[in-house]
Parts: sequence; structure tokens; C-alpha cells
Amino acid sequence: MCGVIGVSLTDVTPNQVALVRRVMQETQIRGMHASGAVHHNGTGLVRIRVAVPISRLSEELIDWTAATTSGDLNMIAHARYSTSDMEFHQPLGEKDLFMAHNGVITQEPPETWEDTYGYNFDTRNDSEILLKKLASGDTPSDCISSLSGASAAVVTIDRNGVVSGWRNSLRPLWRTDFINGFIYTSTKDIMDRASAGRLTSLKIDPVEGGRDYQSR
Repeated sequence: MCGVIGVSLTDVTPNQVALVRRVMQETQIRGMHASGAVHHNGTGLVRIRVAVPISRLSEELIDWTAATTSGDLNMIAHARYSTSDMEFHQPLGEKDLFMAHNGVITQEPPETWEDTYGYNFDTRNDSEILLKKLASGDTPSDCISSLSGASAAVVTIDRNGVVSGWRNSLRPLWRTDFINGFIYTSTKDIMDRASAGRLTSLKIDPVEGGRDYQSR
């Protein structure tokens, strides 16, 4: 169990910055071992990955928004619950795409991945298998169809700061909409606690059977 967050807000307000901080803090319940984020500073992507809980990482959010020349906040974040080693924290990046993933792609040993999937891998994190497929042009439904038994809730950000999110039926992902954008959270409870129940979240439709749901 890990937590993922995706944020895309134009002309972000101080109250919304404070809300995103609370979302990050509330997401910590899904993983305290490590955290990471990628945000767009108006000109490019900046990645931070640290072996501290996401509540600690949230303290830097005000600095990220202050450095954003556009007044927008576009970011993804990950709260890690480690079931193996403490290396290769998310978000993971490939070319112009960064991804935070909650789920399991395979339990086969990393030594077998190149032969099985046809990519060269830089980590021993099985989420990288999914990243490679997305970066090579596969759609979410392509990935789910070709990765038998995989579970996935995914948020991505590209080099232009475009944030997307999708899931399959085996993992949750919720979206809260605003006039100026949206926030993805792993569960409804996270946003309920962060907003004191004042905001409404909707569970996004799963990617299943060749049907894509990829929201921007």
C-alpha cells in the first residue's frame, strides 16, 4: 500500500496550497518509509526523492509554489510503504515523463525483467516496468492488457506540466475538481480529512477491457 497525489491548479490560491499540504500530510497514512514529488516550476520539472515521510516533504510545498513563475501548481507525489528494500523511491522518470504508482506489477525477480519485458532497467522497483511501457507510447489500457495480474493507480506529469491520472479495478484513485483545476488522492478519506469534509471527491472510472480513462 502506497499513496499517490496529483495536482493541477491554475492561479493557485494560498488556501489551495494549504489544502495540498494537508493532502500530503493525510496521505502519510498509506506509507511512512519514504516520499517524493515532481513539480513543474514554470520552465521545467524538478524532482525530489527523500527517505522521510511525506508530511516532512510537504513543508517544502510553499517554496515550490513561490518558485513557480506562472502562478500554477502542477505536481505529483508519492508516499512509500516499502515491502522490500529502501532504494529506488518514486516518482520514477523516463525521458519527459514522471510517474507515481501504487500497486504491484510483478513479483518476479528483477534479473528476469529484461528478458520478459524487453527493456533495460535502471532500478529494482517493479513500477519501472509500467513506466517503460508508458514512456514507449503504450496507453493505460495497453499496459493493463499486457501486464496480467498487475494492479495500478497512477499519476503522471510530463515536461509541459500536464498531470494525468488513471487506475485499474484493483487500486483506488479519487479526483476532486475545482474551478481552476483538480487534485487526485488515493482515497476519498484523504481529501475528506484534509478539507474537513467540505469538498466532494469522485472515484475515477477504471481502465478495463480496452477502455481508457486518462484525465487532464
